[in-house]
Amino acid sequence: EPNIVSYNSLIYACGRRGDAAGAERWVAEAEARGLVARVTTYTAVVDACAKSGDVQRAEKWMQRMLAAGIEPNVVSFSAMIDACAKGGSLERAEHWHEEMLRSG
Repeated sequence: EPNIVSYNSLIYACGRRGDAAGAERWVAEAEARGLVARVTTYTAVVDACAKSGDVQRAEKWMQRMLAAGIEPNVVSFSAMIDACAKGGSLERAEHWHEEMLRSG
């Protein structure tokens, strides 16, 4: 029976290709099976968004992580900042850097 770790592997595979939509589909399937996303799950989707330079989509997933009560870690914030950099949004990158500093 697949668990969230096996789904995270699939999500990371999508991320390596910059396939944010594919990563989102795997999250949806995992959740449909009753599995609970972890910080690593959300970070993998943010990273997939970063690879494609989709700042808005990455921010949506960061917000979703926060709404789920999951604290982003340094890897999460780094992926978000990378998405902003690739998307040409220095202002948003600075915002997420400040959020990372605030979170400790």
